[in-house]
Amino acid sequence: MITVPATFAARLRTPEQRRRLTALPEMVERYLARWDLRLDGEPMHGYSGLVVPVRAADRAAVLKVSWPHIEARDEAVALATWQGAGAVELLDHDIADFVLLLERRTRTGI
Repeated sequence: MITVPATFAARLRTPEQRRRLTALPEMVERYLARWDLRLDGEPMHGYSGLVVPVRAADRAAVLKVSWPHIEARDEAVALATWQGAGAVELLDHDIADFVLLLERRTRTGI
């Protein structure tokens, strides 16, 4: 089970955000099982989502769980359009939960 970074949890204050925060570890576990992933590092975060380093078979990836918001709604469509050319490759996604499985690149691989 993952531990949500305290710096991420501290900014979530609305009842809706707190409910989703409480559900985050279980949601991550569900997607680990669904896509046959294993944890490969500590969770990180940006402003609107949690990013969990994972491995999919022998491939480095990240599981990105965003808060439902208008800017994230079409992210999977945009990434699928780019097909990894100029953007990270979208490996899988679940639009309903705002979850993306993305390739993980090293800084030198960008």
